[in-house]
Amino acid sequence: MPPPDDTQNPTSQANGQSSSASVSTPQAQPAPSGNGQAPTTPSSQAATAPAADRPEWLPEDFWDSQAKTVRGKELREQFDQLRAFKAAEDVKAATRPQNVDQYQLQLPPDFKAPEGIEFKFNEADPLIAQAKAWAHSAGLSQEQFAQAMGLYAGAQIGTAQQIKAAREAEIAKLGPTAQSRVDSVITWFKAMVGDEATRNLTSMMVSADIVNALEKVITRFGNQGASSYNATGRDVQPRSISDEEWGRMSYHQKAEYQRQYAAGQRR
Repeated sequence: MPPPDDTQNPTSQANGQSSSASVSTPQAQPAPSGNGQAPTTPSSQAATAPAADRPEWLPEDFWDSQAKTVRGKELREQFDQLRAFKAAEDVKAATRPQNVDQYQLQLPPDFKAPEGIEFKFNEADPLIAQAKAWAHSAGLSQEQFAQAMGLYAGAQIGTAQQIKAAREAEIAKLGPTAQSRVDSVITWFKAMVGDEATRNLTSMMVSADIVNALEKVITRFGNQGASSYNATGRDVQPRSISDEEWGRMSYHQKAEYQRQYAAGQRR
């Protein structure tokens, strides 16, 4: 057999030895990344992906940090509560007075004035108009406004009671006949100027000094002279009485004398 032709064997070596005819094809290697490390494959990325973080819009109360999930049940309960609250507020907005004049001066059902005291609103009080304007600007309901009016009424009653107690203490300084003296003063002024002009006279006599001053006015006026009366009630003749005569008269006699004098003046 002739020797093999070296020109037909690409694997022949320069030293005359031949290599194996089977040659393995080299596999392509991944190029290194910029940091010198081999790039990660998709499978390795899925294995090392970080857990989900809480969304910025979600409060911490509704986030399960261990499971990295939303607490759906708690979130739904909170949502339902907010929806119910909004519905209730919409109902209130639809039923509250739409302007100042629609607010009614009413007291709350549980309001109870002290025994013997009856409270009535004074609509001429400027504070009432201010209260209505405040209620409307604050968006109060009629019920809430009535509660506020209950506080107002309580304050008014308290002030009236304080004035009444102070007046009674002052009038008591007039002595055992204090009330009869006050009544006599009122009777005299009614005889002089009529009931309408003296309807607030009682509330004016809040101290013993005021009552004493009014009694002096009555005494001074009586000392100026009066008319005597016959059985028919007509004037007979004017006459004056002395200070001595006036001093001997009881208080009721003085009041009666002044009443008769005033009645004669009005005829």
